[in-house]
Amino acid sequence: VDFSGGTAVTFVYTEKVPSENIRAALDEAGLKPEPMIQYQKAAGEGTGTKKEYLEIKVGFDQGTKATEVVMSKFPQAGFQIVKEDSVGPQIGAELQKKAIIAVILS
Repeated sequence: VDFSGGTAVTFVYTEKVPSENIRAALDEAGLKPEPMIQYQKAAGEGTGTKKEYLEIKVGFDQGTKATEVVMSKFPQAGFQIVKEDSVGPQIGAELQKKAIIAVILS
């Protein structure tokens, strides 16, 4: 999610799908600007094991479309949403202004 606003959707899955396949499906669906696709590992609570997540960042109000594309194009992967965060363009502009002021004052 950048200063212009956007949506980040995080999934768990049972089968990893190559990032380039996900990108191609999202591009085909017309999601602009280009989505950011990232696999991340996080430690499982109290288990000592690492769980892997897929995070897709898309433009504001495109999270539902990205979710539909990923889940319909790759049903074998067993994608399930664990988190969705959105930052609107107005909040993004405020964050950008505050960041610039903080840099100038530091």
